[in-house]
Formats: sequence, C-alpha cells, structure tokens
Amino acid sequence: MRPCVALQHPPSNIQLLLEIGFALVLAACGSGGAGAPGADAPQATGTAPIAAGAIVISANNLQFDTDALSSPAGAVTIVFDNRDSGVPHNIHFHRGMKVTGESVGKTDVENGKTRQTLELDLDAGPYYYQCDVHPNMKGILTAS
Repeated sequence: MRPCVALQHPPSNIQLLLEIGFALVLAACGSGGAGAPGADAPQATGTAPIAAGAIVISANNLQFDTDALSSPAGAVTIVFDNRDSGVPHNIHFHRGMKVTGESVGKTDVENGKTRQTLELDLDAGPYYYQCDVHPNMKGILTAS
C-alpha cells in the first residue's frame, strides 16, 4: 500500500485577489486614532460615515433625542438613526407647525437598529416632524 500524499496546488488568481482585497480592507479599517480623518464623526456599527453638514436625529427609548432642529434653507440631508433595537420608527416632515401640513419627505418605517438618510429641499420656515408609528415622537425643524 502506498502512503497518502497531500498535493498542494499553487493558489489560484481568484484566491490571491481575495487575500489581497481582504488585506486592503483590514488596512483601511485601521485604528481610527486621534487625528484620523473622520475620527470624531458619529457612526453606528456597520454603517457608512455621516456626511459633513448632515443633520442627525436619533430615536432611542421611544423618543427623539431632540424636539427642535435648525438648518439653512435649501438642500438638507437628514440622517435618522433608529437606536431602538427591534422597534419600528421613521421620521416624517410636514410643512408648517402641524402634522396636517404638506408632506415634504419621510423615511421608511424600519425596525431598529438602523440608519437612514433623507434628502430634502426646504424653503425657509417651520417643518413639523414625527414618527408615524409613534406620533408622540415629534418636533419642529426651522429652516432659515
């Protein structure tokens, strides 16, 4: 009986590319220490960085972290961070001071933890916002 000999094949091109890609991803993650670009930007695990100038509002313990936002009029990026694990939330903006105002934009209702981005084009003035699932979660964004 002949002994069993394991043959070792040279790595394939695909395997080499995967290994190089993995090494690049690890290098890009880095330590993110002080002085690293974006080191102070708030980020949730597994999400893309928040764009500079974006307005961030969070839902946690069935409430928004603020009931008053402000922004310049024009193009506005809203980042909605639902920190309530397993709890459905969205954020819905209406022109004026009440929910009966014209809808100007909303995110989808999603179970947390999740982060969504909403692009709005706002005229100067007040905008009522709320969670459609939990209408007691509400506030006013003032564009000027």
